[in-house]
Amino acid sequence: MTHVIEARMDQNSLCFIYDYPVEQASLARIRPGEPSVAERFELYVRGVELANGFHELTDSASNDSASSRTMSTAAPVGYR
Repeated sequence: MTHVIEARMDQNSLCFIYDYPVEQASLARIRPGEPSVAERFELYVRGVELANGFHELTDSASNDSASSRTMSTAAPVGYR
């Protein structure tokens, strides 16, 4: 997602990117509703990423589920 957005960013401004696809934020809390999004953000100033953060998962069941989801998407492309 950021590869597409960074290329189109105004280089003379401040930009927040937020509400990431669930697949791109394995430890972030998922906001209920449609579409479901991960509560994650990044801050860019003049095209440079200065900060990123997220609302952290706080219960172990959600954390285990997120870890499994990450491993299932990473394994096919060779990450270990």
